[in-house]
Amino acid sequence: MGGTCTVHTRDFEEVERIISLKNTDKFQPAPQPAMSEGGYYDYRGNMFTLENDVGDFLLLSHDVIREVLKRCEDAIVSDDRKTFQKYWDELVDFQEVHHTLYDGHVPGKTKHCKGLFEVLLKNDKKKIKNLCQCHSQLNEAESLVTLTLQQDGWCESLFKMFRLYAQLNLRHLEDEEAAMMFQMLQVRHWRKEFQRNVLPPALKLDFGKFIGYGVKILEEIVQEEARTSTPKEVCEDQRVSEWIRVFYKLATKKQWKAWHVNIHDKLLVMHEPSYTQSDSSEMEKGSVFTFE
Repeated sequence: MGGTCTVHTRDFEEVERIISLKNTDKFQPAPQPAMSEGGYYDYRGNMFTLENDVGDFLLLSHDVIREVLKRCEDAIVSDDRKTFQKYWDELVDFQEVHHTLYDGHVPGKTKHCKGLFEVLLKNDKKKIKNLCQCHSQLNEAESLVTLTLQQDGWCESLFKMFRLYAQLNLRHLEDEEAAMMFQMLQVRHWRKEFQRNVLPPALKLDFGKFIGYGVKILEEIVQEEARTSTPKEVCEDQRVSEWIRVFYKLATKKQWKAWHVNIHDKLLVMHEPSYTQSDSSEMEKGSVFTFE
């Protein structure tokens, strides 16, 4: 960055102006798509659809963000700059991909893709605009935290800036869930929507790393909670499997081959859907779970 300019708090009234989303829209169920159109594979003869998986993705990606925000705050409380820097850098990378999936826009590039906001909320332009505007506010606040850390160092102004950012971020996650969760559970051709309208800009970033980081944080959350959970509760906690499964189902054969290397082998064997020797051989043939 260079220079000696001092970071100002700027107009955080603008950053703090959180979008208030009301559940007043009357959503109509989307029509049942023709699941075989466009050359996309049939998953077990279309016995299963992806609505729940995509809903899992929304909530689990938010779980990852909330957890990393918590770890940053814990690092501030324990006066651990090194740990804060680690998790802050990881959060910035994760959120860049997360935002791109939702608004279809890689920062600094021309937008060419719908993203999840437009796919889900195409009839509510105002809501799309508000959610995208909040992304812009989050990006500004994120830049201020990074700049404050670089120029002012480990100080109260950094802590204040981060906490403003965290508050804005947490409220935005709630707004996204309120606006999008019901729509994500509607029947639609999710694999085609992701391949055509959601994934393209995110694939210009390190998408495999995004998947692998989600697995890592979710596994750590599960292991931490297992200390105080019953064996039955531990057995029923499928968050890691759910995170892997949604990308496993959405990917092309080529994409999954590139993405899965970001997941630790042990976790991949434990959690990949139907990951047996017979299924592995079928995947090599390209006859099950995948399409070109």
